[in-house]
Amino acid sequence: MFNSDKQLRSPTERAALNDAQLWMLPRRKFLASAGVAIAAMALSKEAALASTEDLSATGHEREQDPQARTNVLLVHGAWQGAWVWDQVVALLALHRVNAHAFDLPGSGADQTPLQAVTLEAYAQAIIDQARAMPAGPVVLVGHSMGGAAITAAASAAPDLFSRLVYLCAFLPRPEESVASLAKEGYARGGGGPKVELVDEGKASRLIPESIAPIFFNDCSPEMVSGLLPRFRPQALAPVQTPAVWSNGFRQLPKTYIHCSLDLALSSDLQLLMAKRADVTDVRTLNSGHEPFISQPANLAEMLISTTHL
Repeated sequence: MFNSDKQLRSPTERAALNDAQLWMLPRRKFLASAGVAIAAMALSKEAALASTEDLSATGHEREQDPQARTNVLLVHGAWQGAWVWDQVVALLALHRVNAHAFDLPGSGADQTPLQAVTLEAYAQAIIDQARAMPAGPVVLVGHSMGGAAITAAASAAPDLFSRLVYLCAFLPRPEESVASLAKEGYARGGGGPKVELVDEGKASRLIPESIAPIFFNDCSPEMVSGLLPRFRPQALAPVQTPAVWSNGFRQLPKTYIHCSLDLALSSDLQLLMAKRADVTDVRTLNSGHEPFISQPANLAEMLISTTHL
């Protein structure tokens, strides 16, 4: 599913790229103008800093407090960072949802060394972030490769979360990985990102000119021009690690948001992964792979509706 324009010389590099190619309510009016959106982002950050609620509650304890506001913890996908969620965080804040996004280890502004970036490290980072949120239920949202990360976190600490939401995300079953699922998606005729290996074959980098047509196929050039330089290399270890499902994970309510215009992750595979995992709440956005950029209001509305289930 990943294509490389770089000539590989060693068998080790060829084997690594082989894996990398497998992939790495009534409607409400959310914003009246871009100026309101910018103001909302500032307000949401101030609200997060001002919160003095109990930060140690577990998911079970949060569910016992009927007065607690819902928290939404947003996890980004490969090559990206918390920045992708900025508009959605602002929109959710307008509707009294405590939304928070953060950089996974080795992503965005996080400087975790490449050798320490693992699926286990992703899971622990998510768990730590969930425990630091204000009292109340935590809906955990994973985008793309972030689906494997939230699966790992929820399997390790299911009591922290009230619901899992997969946004055009990988939902690996036990023994499946992002890489193995991407191979299946490619075999089904899906496209995918174009990458080259970096860091001695331990990470992949998107070919710059391929990012916009694959990730932002439903966005105008003006919407994405400032975003393209923010993509970073992605460690391969989390992509290649098979999933594990605990009993607690199996029992957690799940929602899958299918993006029908996605060119990075096969639309058919998205629906198939949801079916295989027995996800009964499946919704569709007519968007590409980055709906938080192309249609943040529609996505925010859909996320809000999951907090009421």
